[in-house]
Amino acid sequence: MNTQRDGAPEVPDGSGAHAGAVEFWDDWLHDRGTVAVAVLVGVLGTVVMLAVVRSAGSVDDWFGLFLFGAQFILAGAMLTVGGLMPLMYGWDAHRVLVRCTSEGLEVGDATHPWSTVRTVVLGYETAEAGPESNPEGRATFRAYHVVIGTDAGTVRVPGRVWRTRGHELAAVVGEYAPGARVEVQGGSAFRPQEPPRPVPPSRARVRTESVALAAGSLLLGAALCAAVLRWAPAVVTLG
Repeated sequence: MNTQRDGAPEVPDGSGAHAGAVEFWDDWLHDRGTVAVAVLVGVLGTVVMLAVVRSAGSVDDWFGLFLFGAQFILAGAMLTVGGLMPLMYGWDAHRVLVRCTSEGLEVGDATHPWSTVRTVVLGYETAEAGPESNPEGRATFRAYHVVIGTDAGTVRVPGRVWRTRGHELAAVVGEYAPGARVEVQGGSAFRPQEPPRPVPPSRARVRTESVALAAGSLLLGAALCAAVLRWAPAVVTLG
C-alpha cells in the first residue's frame, strides 16, 4: 500500500514521509545486529572480569601476573565495547540529513530547488578503524555517502542511512527531478531494509535508548555473574 502526497510521488508507508516530505536520517535501529553483539560482548566481559578478580589472590609469579594483566585488559575491553558501542551508534542518530519536499532538496539549512539539482551519486569508501600503530590489524568498514551536484556546486552527505535507504532517495529524486542523473556506485552494497521510524525520534528519546542499552549490558552481566556464583562458582575461577 502506498500513500500519496499532494503534488508528490508515491512512497511506501513508513518511509519517512510526513507533511508532504520525505526525510532521511541515521536510525541506529538499522544497526541493531551490531549493537546486540556489542551488548553480548559486554555481558560476557562482566563474567571475565569477575573471574579475573576472583583469581587475583592466586597470582604468585611473573607468568601469573602477566596472565592476570592480559585477562584484566581483555575484560575491560569487552566491558568498554558493551557500554560504549550503543552510545556511539545512538548519540547523534536523530539528525535529519536530507529532506525532500516539493520545493527542493534540503541539506542542513540550505534548500536546493529541484530545477538546480543535476546529479545524485550514492557511493561508499572503505575506511579503517583501530589504532594507527597497528595498520595490519585494523578493521575495515564501508563509509556510505551521497554526493549531490547542483548549479551552485556539490554537497557531500555521509551517513549509514544510505546503505538501507539509498534506492529510496534515488526514486524520490527521479520523480521530483527527472532530468537529474542518478548513479549508484556498487549497487550490491546498497540493500533495502525494513522501514525506519515514521518520523525521526527526538534527541532525548534516542539518547535514552542508547543509555538504556549500555546500562542493560551491565545489568545483564551482573545478573549472569550472580547466577554463575550461585550455581557454578568454579566456572569463574581462573588458574
